[in-house]
Amino acid sequence: MIKLFFVFLLSAVCLSVCSDKQPETEVYKFSSSGSLTTDKARYAPGETVTFSFERDVPAGSIVRYRHLNTLIHEEPVHENTWTWVPPPNDFTGYLVELYGLSEGKENIIGYTGVDVSSDWTHFPRYGFLSSYNAKTESEINAVIENLNKYHINGLQYYDWLFDHHKPLAGTPDDPASSWLDIGGRTNTRATINA
Repeated sequence: MIKLFFVFLLSAVCLSVCSDKQPETEVYKFSSSGSLTTDKARYAPGETVTFSFERDVPAGSIVRYRHLNTLIHEEPVHENTWTWVPPPNDFTGYLVELYGLSEGKENIIGYTGVDVSSDWTHFPRYGFLSSYNAKTESEINAVIENLNKYHINGLQYYDWLFDHHKPLAGTPDDPASSWLDIGGRTNTRATINA
């Protein structure tokens, strides 16, 4: 029985290696032309999605919206920012592909997902913050925008406390503007509040 299995396996390998059949034509070509992002990690049914492509959209670009293997809609794109209103189905995800045609092949230049859910806990995607030193508003926004690229919809503030047995530095009437956390890093109230 085992000998028969090995003979079969060897025959299958030989046929696949020795076959003169040409590989199938490549349909998709992925390119690292840019990043396609959404303005939010999750959308309520009926809510408008705003897309941004980090570079100028190449001439002739098309955006395609899919749910699983079903094509929902396709349209040309001329600007690096546009909007779309997904179907009103709750708890549904969509794949969005930005592509162009080159030599008869699709050249995908950007893609992202869209979560349409009335409740974020149906498909939770957790992230966390762990650095609360003094930051500018643009630095804080950059951190949040980066989390949004990963469609993070649940956020934990990790280790911001003053001390585990005394979480607030200062007093309730006069909280401290900065304090050392358990790891000896300086945390600022302004960064946490932002």
